[in-house]
Amino acid sequence: MNKVVFMLAALIAISNSFAQGFGGGQTRMRFGGMAGGPMTMLLMDSKVTEELKLTDDQKTKLADIGKSIQADMGKLFQPGGDQEKARKSMGEMMEKATKSQMEILTAEQKTRLQEIYVQDNGASAILNKDIQKGLDLKPEQVKKVATLQENLMKAMRTMGEKLRNQDIDFQQFQEITQKNTAILKKELTDLLTEDQKKKLKAMEGKEFKRD
Repeated sequence: MNKVVFMLAALIAISNSFAQGFGGGQTRMRFGGMAGGPMTMLLMDSKVTEELKLTDDQKTKLADIGKSIQADMGKLFQPGGDQEKARKSMGEMMEKATKSQMEILTAEQKTRLQEIYVQDNGASAILNKDIQKGLDLKPEQVKKVATLQENLMKAMRTMGEKLRNQDIDFQQFQEITQKNTAILKKELTDLLTEDQKKKLKAMEGKEFKRD
């Protein structure tokens, strides 16, 4: 369930952004330095939406999805409710929302979004299933990626508990998470063949500049 907890944080951030107006933010979406979240989180960045040239109709449809997410979230986590069932439903909601968001984009927009995603995330982009398919990862590689991700999430949960217990402050939490993410990126890179590394680099496409 660690992954679902992380996705919950991502989903909350997305829904808040939708409520304020789609594409209103100008920062890269990362949680304490950890990358590899949903590709559609980049749509919170106004520079990205400008690069994709989203139409008003697309923005409206994406905002509607956000409103639906907020409404569903309110129903899920009710006091005294079944939290385990709620977490499972949250994971399903995240997948459904991401799929719906991607369907609104054109093929060209999806390609450019993926390029920006790979540029932002580097080797952490390998955590994304679409990137794994694009790299033609072997089953044993996919299994190793899943293990590495699960190990990172366990470390994140431990650090989260320490943060809640005030054993560490938020700055320390960020520093440790960034260190763990750097280690993860190296381990993910080491899993790739030379040809796969070249493919990942090629997936970056044209350089995306926010400034």
